[in-house]
Amino acid sequence: MQYSLCLRPYTMTKLLPLILLPALLILNGCSAPQSKMTTPKPVKTAQTVTYATGDNSQNSLDWPGEYTGVIPCASCEGIDIHLILHADFSYQLTQGYLGKQDTPTVQEGVFIWNNRGSAITLDNSSTPMQFQVGENQLFMLNQNGEPITGALAQHYRLQKH
Repeated sequence: MQYSLCLRPYTMTKLLPLILLPALLILNGCSAPQSKMTTPKPVKTAQTVTYATGDNSQNSLDWPGEYTGVIPCASCEGIDIHLILHADFSYQLTQGYLGKQDTPTVQEGVFIWNNRGSAITLDNSSTPMQFQVGENQLFMLNQNGEPITGALAQHYRLQKH
């Protein structure tokens, strides 16, 4: 007696879905898992939207308040600066040139946080001023947003009062 392993054509069409369905389910289970990470919530500032990615000066320091200091000046004894930062991202800046009879200038506007939440830019000026925000102090930055270096670097600091 000889046995044949021949399957009838209609049997193959019935077996095909039974073979393919489990194969598809297995392959679907092997796909890359979906990320459970969520996008950080945006933090609105005066004119930009930044994404807080952890503790930074903007969200972890008590930065609103009054800051004062005297920064170096090439044509006078120094520039007396009084800067008030408000929690609504507005500011008032008063600058007086020491040793000159000029009346101090007062400027108001809004400031903008950088994307890292570590520095601010006062926007209402022909030459915007930038400050690194530290614990109870502001460090003036140069026009490129970098820390000021050199012998007088420690004088470019405003203390909170």
